[in-house]
Amino acid sequence: MKLSCFFFVVLATLKPLIALAGDLAQGKDLQKDQQVIKAEAHIQREASLSAEGSLPAEGSSLAEGSLPAEGSLPAEGSSLAEGSNLSIGLYIVNGDHRRAIVEQMKKFRNQYPELDLDLKLYHGEQYGKKVDQWLKQGEGPDVFYWHGGQQVKYYSDQGLLKDIKSFWQKHNLQEFYSSAGQKAVSFDGQIYGVPISEQLWGMFYRISTMQEAGIAVPKNWPQVLQACAQAKQQGANLFAFGGQTAWMAHAWFDYFNLRVNGLDYHQRLLDGNLSFLDKGVLAALEHWKQLLDHDCFSENFDEFSKDTAFPLLFHSRAFMMLTFSRARLPEKLDQDFAFAPFPIIDENIPLYSVAPVEVFIVPAYAKWRPELELLMNFLASAEFQQGFNEVHRLTPAHRLAKTSSDQLSITQTSYLRSAPGGIQYFDRDTRFDFARHTPAIFIDFMRDRDVKRCAQRLEKLRLEVFKSEQ
Repeated sequence: MKLSCFFFVVLATLKPLIALAGDLAQGKDLQKDQQVIKAEAHIQREASLSAEGSLPAEGSSLAEGSLPAEGSLPAEGSSLAEGSNLSIGLYIVNGDHRRAIVEQMKKFRNQYPELDLDLKLYHGEQYGKKVDQWLKQGEGPDVFYWHGGQQVKYYSDQGLLKDIKSFWQKHNLQEFYSSAGQKAVSFDGQIYGVPISEQLWGMFYRISTMQEAGIAVPKNWPQVLQACAQAKQQGANLFAFGGQTAWMAHAWFDYFNLRVNGLDYHQRLLDGNLSFLDKGVLAALEHWKQLLDHDCFSENFDEFSKDTAFPLLFHSRAFMMLTFSRARLPEKLDQDFAFAPFPIIDENIPLYSVAPVEVFIVPAYAKWRPELELLMNFLASAEFQQGFNEVHRLTPAHRLAKTSSDQLSITQTSYLRSAPGGIQYFDRDTRFDFARHTPAIFIDFMRDRDVKRCAQRLEKLRLEVFKSEQ
């Protein structure tokens, strides 16, 4: 596709999304949020949040120091210290997400008006850097949002997280979370956080464009190749993919290896106990290469990100996308999207899932006190998790929390909870210092399609990172 045509297609496909984010473009003032959190003086200092629905500035602190209820005073006889301060570090996706979190925090603040609550809001890659800084410098929020699995273990192994196993036992939290959720925060007999949401990865597609193209949702490998050929005949690709968001390639390798070799094999590989030169890995990469050779992925995928690749589904430039969620769309368009599990490759291998778990963790430097226990209990509640996840239609980790009522979310949650097992995600289930280098290797493989070279690079990296355990 020529460059000029490429930009025309991207601009055209972005029109529906531009309409979705009307509040971003309208330049509305912050009066609504001011009324919600009753902290006008503090919010006015946050000029970056001046447009309702906009993203917070990197490192912005919403209502610095507190979210006070208007005119409130510490309750007489309260067992909590007057003016006690708590702070939370949060990753915010967009303005809708921000407003949902503020609304939930208002509920907590109304329950305990004697507490000052400070929200530290970040978005983009800056958030991960802040988490690393807080933990290693020993100063920052009392609790913050993070990724479950190995990215929790990475810090717990350094003694930078607080064990809250007694908190779990006191409140019987094990009754409300799946084994996958508990595993995401549990290592070496200790527990370091509370699960908040689960994100099942699978195939999102637009029903009407698939039907108009005469392409059936592929359920097995021959059907995948057939669908790729049908899409190519119409000048399109079956799968939208954004190479600029390189870590998305992890999901493709996860599912290829799970479908070709099974769960136990994939877990042993991610634990560093199998060679990437093993014939099983080579077979998984060969299946990926087949899709590349059949032009199944977005043309010029390096020019797209995760967010700019998704709109290709609107105008039949691609028909499916492997991801975990989709943008909030106008109702009519939203109802035209559906979800399907990653297709079967080996009929003898169950449909294992890839479903990352998001968590709240407590740093080692935080003092465990009654105020913090109240906040953690609130974050672990079904009510909070329902409100926190609904805006992005993710599945709450708490078993009693309701999921979004739209059909797509119901289908996705059904697949997640009926899965025979699975992993969180490549970079959640392997060493942090290994996974940080693998996206570039997989993206290079998608460019050169050299199975042997990709496997050799992965194996070289494995030996370097896991050598102390060999």
